[in-house]
Amino acid sequence: MIIIIQIVMTIFTTIPYLFGMANMFTEFSPQSGPTNPEKLSALPMLMTVVMVISLVANYILSNLIIVNQGLIYYSQKETEENSSVNHTIDLIGTDSE
Repeated sequence: MIIIIQIVMTIFTTIPYLFGMANMFTEFSPQSGPTNPEKLSALPMLMTVVMVISLVANYILSNLIIVNQGLIYYSQKETEENSSVNHTIDLIGTDSE
């Protein structure tokens, strides 16, 4: 599960990053004729929206990995120590206290 989430996170961050780098190093202006500023203003807005979605998705998926690792850790501790909350509760009222 960790590998799948890591791949999805990489895709979410790499694609907007590549578009941003391409936009920064290349100019989208025709050689002849006047440029239309309304047409060019949609691209940065779209890039911003995609980057925000990418950051939110990465934050959620990173937290999912942390929760997953916590569940694995505590279930392993429960298996190793063989102590159950119900077992401790069952001992209440017996002479073994």
